[in-house]
Amino acid sequence: MFICCIIDCMELCLIGKSIKEFRTRLHISQEELCDDICAVSSLSRIESGQQVPGRKLAEALFSRMGISAPLNDVPMTLSDFKRSSLEHQMIDMAAKGDYEFLSLLEDYKNCGSNMDVFEKQFFIFFSAIYSYRQGEESEKVLEKYIEALKLTLSSFSIDLPIKARLLTRTELMLMNNCALILHEMGQKEKAIRLMEYLKNHFEENFIDQEEKARSFPVVLFNLANWKGQMGFFEDALELSCKGIDVCVEYGKLFYFAEHIFNKAYSLAKLGRAEEAVEAFNSAFTVMEASKRAEMAKRLKNQVEEDFGSGFFGKN
Repeated sequence: MFICCIIDCMELCLIGKSIKEFRTRLHISQEELCDDICAVSSLSRIESGQQVPGRKLAEALFSRMGISAPLNDVPMTLSDFKRSSLEHQMIDMAAKGDYEFLSLLEDYKNCGSNMDVFEKQFFIFFSAIYSYRQGEESEKVLEKYIEALKLTLSSFSIDLPIKARLLTRTELMLMNNCALILHEMGQKEKAIRLMEYLKNHFEENFIDQEEKARSFPVVLFNLANWKGQMGFFEDALELSCKGIDVCVEYGKLFYFAEHIFNKAYSLAKLGRAEEAVEAFNSAFTVMEASKRAEMAKRLKNQVEEDFGSGFFGKN
């Protein structure tokens, strides 16, 4: 029993020590790190080992530093453990295009303890995703996304420039979804401004390899699409090339073929047909290798509709 107590105390001190070491190394002030998510005095007590952060607060603090939280060192109640498991399940389902997680949301809400602010944020966020997939109006879904964001970013507004600040993974996902909904609603300038803010965030802040590989290619892909739709093909080409570089740098093929396709399409629109055909063929090859032959066929037909049936044969 005595030994267990010593181990527990050591673990509790380590989590606060780790937060302080990373924060200091990254030259982040306490005020920047805990902005809108906890008091500076609370962070000071956590870093000195006098206070134990809850699961979601620890996750948020590490996430804002661009680091995956070492949650094995954070004490969890049974409710914490269940909600953590449910979060991972819903995130994995959404990543695979499966949005039938209503029963999981119900389980999440009824885990037995009141939700803290971060759990409320996650719950509202994924409830909004579910509602959107069930046909709820975009305006109402956007309101829910903004409601969730304001729980930890009280000054957030889609109508005002956003100040540079540290963001958690959930905040990043919420902003991305806000931008997508805004674009769908025809508010393209706001959507692009928000997505460009996310692009700058990834470029200017330390973010660990896993998170950057997972999220940055998606941001670049959305921006490239939107710029291309507006006829800004030089911008779309630059964004697509950057997306390809990020995928290669981090060894992740998520959106790799899509970035190559967007690069090819921009090249074709810029009159660089020979380079475009080479890039298109590379994109189709990657799609076919990743068991997406139907997508490759559909996109090839689309290219021939847009640029002429002999486009590939002429080059």
